[in-house]
Amino acid sequence: MNSLIQNLKTMKAAGWMIFIGDMLHNFIDGLTLGAAFMVSIGEGLRMTLPIACEEFPHELGDIAVLLSSGLTIGQALVVNFLAACSCYLGFFVGAKLGL
Repeated sequence: MNSLIQNLKTMKAAGWMIFIGDMLHNFIDGLTLGAAFMVSIGEGLRMTLPIACEEFPHELGDIAVLLSSGLTIGQALVVNFLAACSCYLGFFVGAKLGL
């Protein structure tokens, strides 16, 4: 954990831009899914497929940038996972606003 914190302190600007931008991107995906599921289960599932298909190559690219920014593979995966968790917050906000 200490090495992750140390590497985050020295991570290049591109890594921070990817992390913050990916958090915003995933939050917006969550908003979309939350609102879609409030319309109907079918609409939510129809939105889930294209978002999931778009996310896989997107996250691979994010990992590559995080690696080139000075993180190890394990650290890049942890940072990417933390950014992905913002989707849950977006989902609940979207579900609440979609009512």
